[in-house]
Amino acid sequence: MNNKLYICGITQNKKDSIKKIIDISSPYVDGFVWTDHYSTDGTYELLESNKKEGKIYQQEYSRDHDFSANRWLRSGHIKEGDWCFILDSSDLPNEWFLKQLRENIKYWTKNNIGAVYGDRPWLIRYTDTTFVFGSVHWGLQGIQGDIVNLEKIESYKKENYIINGRDSFQSSFIHPARYWLCFGRSNHTQLLYAQFSPQIHANHEHYRINFRNYCKQILGLDLSTLDPFINYLKGNVGKYPKEVEEALEIEVNLKDLFRLFVLKQPWQELATNRFNFSYLKWKETGQIHQGKNDGYVGLFNQYRAQKGLPYE
Repeated sequence: MNNKLYICGITQNKKDSIKKIIDISSPYVDGFVWTDHYSTDGTYELLESNKKEGKIYQQEYSRDHDFSANRWLRSGHIKEGDWCFILDSSDLPNEWFLKQLRENIKYWTKNNIGAVYGDRPWLIRYTDTTFVFGSVHWGLQGIQGDIVNLEKIESYKKENYIINGRDSFQSSFIHPARYWLCFGRSNHTQLLYAQFSPQIHANHEHYRINFRNYCKQILGLDLSTLDPFINYLKGNVGKYPKEVEEALEIEVNLKDLFRLFVLKQPWQELATNRFNFSYLKWKETGQIHQGKNDGYVGLFNQYRAQKGLPYE
């Protein structure tokens, strides 16, 4: 079977980034299959003129990423056994990896590999059971076959496969927080917690949904963007109800927003200690620079310790 290899994703007004992806990937793939959210900067025209054997779909922007992802995945162009290399607009494949993909795909197909993971699912072998629920990277369901996890390779370095071109601030803090709070079907908790157990993931996802409902129904916040919640945090310091204080203690994405916009900590400081900041310790002591060495080990790292993993 002559399996096709497509570069796939969702985009809007990312012409410069998409051009880089096309330039480096085009010699090694059969085409590009993307959903474009009616870009106005020439992104769609660029993709359409370079699609090769692929297909470019246009669709109105939706915060339900599965709606947009399934547009390219489930529209019929990608056939049984074809391989999808799933990228964000800001991702750039490493040419070293691209050069090996054809031979790798032959091996993976022969050995019944259904997906290849790095820090998230990068490559999937399409079957008619494959679909996206929630986030395109963390909500892939119906994969048939085994999964290869590149992170388990001792010499693994992400940049040998994909170079993330997204701004560090957005990538590490704002982007995940937006998924966590603003997206009803983001599955972002899967990225953080599914590695520990299905029950831990389910508990945190249930908590996330309940807190979103609290913000909308009790606090009256519009969650179409992060701004209303950020403004609420900045305007009510010292007056948060217990529900908000509990959330700031439990969930790392909300702690990130509190530290960035209330405590005014540089994002570089968050990057060195995301998972061991205690809101309650700050409330009691006023201590801004804190972490596990101050006696607090955050919930995420408690889960890691239970699995015998080192602290993040």
